[in-house]
Order: sequence, then C-alpha cells, then structure tokens
Amino acid sequence: MAFMDSFLNNVQVAVGGFHTPEVLKRNDEGIQKQIAYLEQNPTEENKKKLASFKKGAQGEANVLFQLEHSGIGMYILHGIHVEDAQIDFVVVTRGWVYFIESKNWSGTWKVQKDGTIITQNGKYKRSHESPFSQNQRHTETVKQRWRKKNNKVTTMLFSSLFEKNWYKPLVVVSNYESIIDLKYASKYDKEHIVRADQLAAFIKNDLKAYGGREPFSTKKEMRAIAEGFLKAEKEYQESKAQEKERKREAKESPVNSYDFQQSQQKFKRNLQSFRKYQGDKEGRSQYDILTDREIQIILNHNYSDPNELDRVAISQAKKDRYGKGIIAAYKNAFKR
Repeated sequence: MAFMDSFLNNVQVAVGGFHTPEVLKRNDEGIQKQIAYLEQNPTEENKKKLASFKKGAQGEANVLFQLEHSGIGMYILHGIHVEDAQIDFVVVTRGWVYFIESKNWSGTWKVQKDGTIITQNGKYKRSHESPFSQNQRHTETVKQRWRKKNNKVTTMLFSSLFEKNWYKPLVVVSNYESIIDLKYASKYDKEHIVRADQLAAFIKNDLKAYGGREPFSTKKEMRAIAEGFLKAEKEYQESKAQEKERKREAKESPVNSYDFQQSQQKFKRNLQSFRKYQGDKEGRSQYDILTDREIQIILNHNYSDPNELDRVAISQAKKDRYGKGIIAAYKNAFKR
C-alpha cells in the first residue's frame, strides 16, 4: 500500500501537470526600497554598499529567472526571513526544500577545503567567508524553529531526516561568467554548489536521484510547506515592528533609554566574564564557550523574558550547556 501511494503521488506530480513553478513571494519591492535609500543618502560608505547591493540584486534576478523557467513544479519564495536568518531563496519541490544562497562574485571561484572561497579576477584576489557555513546557519535556524513547533517525540523520531531527506542548502554562483574551481573543495561542498545556468538541470537530476522517498510529493503538501515559511516571514515582520516600537518608546524616554543602555553594557560584561570563567573551568579557550559574534547575537535579541533564550540564533548545544549562565548574566544586568 505504501509503495502504491508513493507511485500514485509520483504520477500526480510528475505526470499530473504540476510543471509550472509558482512564485509565492518576490523581494523586488524590498530590493528597490533599499537601492532608493542608498541613492538618496550618498555617503561614501553608502556608495560602496550601493554598487555591491546592485550586483547582488542582479545575481538574485539571474537565479529567479532560472527557477521560473525550469519547468519543474515548485514553489519559490524570494527573500525570506526565518527569525534572524535571511534566506535568498526557499524552493519547495516534491523531494527537497532547497535553501539557496546566491553569490554574484566575479572571476574564478577557488573553493578551499574549509569552505572559504578565493575569487580571482586577473591579478586581483579576494578571500570570502564560507557561503556554505552561512547557509548551514540558516538551516540550523529553520531546524530550531521546527523543533519548537513540534513535540519532543516528533523531533526525536524525525530530527535526523531534517537535512538527510528534507532540507538541502545550496550555494548558487549567480554570475554566468564565473568559473568554479573545486580542486581542493570537500566532498560536501562539491555536492552543494552549482552555477545558476545549471540550476534547473541540477534540481531535476537531484529529484531523480531522490527516488520514491519524497515526503512532499503532492502539490497540497508542497504548498503547506511553502506557506509555513510565509508564516515565519510574517512573524519576523511583526517582531521587527514591535522592536521598532520599543526603540521609539525608549527614545521618547531618555531616562529609560539610558538605563537600558547601562544594563545592556553590564549584560555584555557579564557574558564576557562568564565565558572566561567557563573557559578556565573547562580548560578551553573562552572563545570556544561564546564567540564575540555569538555574544552580539545574544545582545541584539533584546528579549524581555530571559527564558526566551531558545529564540536566539546560536547553536542548541551551547544553549543546553551554557543557557543557565547566560540567563544568570541577563538577570544580574537587568535585575530580573
């Protein structure tokens, strides 16, 4: 029976007419607003940002074009926020949900063993942060949200399937003239990078290799997954609006604003002291406990209840191990 259900689902999706990609969210308006802001505020820093932003926008346009003309039944979400993670594209197919990180870097891409990338354009070389790591962070954020939305039994039974069978991060080289050099790349990175003009063929072959295991095999199931990401986007927009309102209220109340800033500074010092103490205790570098970036992420969250730590985008392992210390540092700073 399970085999027959899977077979019928394959027929429904592959033969039943769902070959037209559907874009459920476009980010064109958001991109144009950002460009307009940078053009209207022509500082030296904004001029540099504008050139980079326009190049990135063109790269995303290239990726969107390839997806829309792929002839594959899929739902496309362009520019989706899941909590603090901004994902260039979420693409829901019958087999995988792809998280796509678009990079419009010129020249030859030399992918290093650790995932960092060196681009060479003539004599000019530049080293970039690993987009694979960036995409893995996005995947981890989505995974944490999924865990919160499901009970412990479900997460225990299906957590291993999250990246193995359900979600796949991809780095897409959106500059058509770029060359990819994978000589020193790891096996994982080789399997998770593709040129934009080869993206449709990559996804088609990927779905063929996926076989009869597809968990989102009906159009209805695929749509439900896509709408879950739209819901996450809505929650993000609402949280940003609330944060903006809090900042407005703080600005109108100088005393409260000053008090908050003082408490925030104390919170930062407390976190730095905690990681040093914990590092000495475990015989490890304090930066293995909490990096500067992780401390900044914790500070930027501005959660009103310290028990909301699970909403902060650091690894679950660190939350489990150091959560009590972080909460104690927060309570001491804000006298909760």
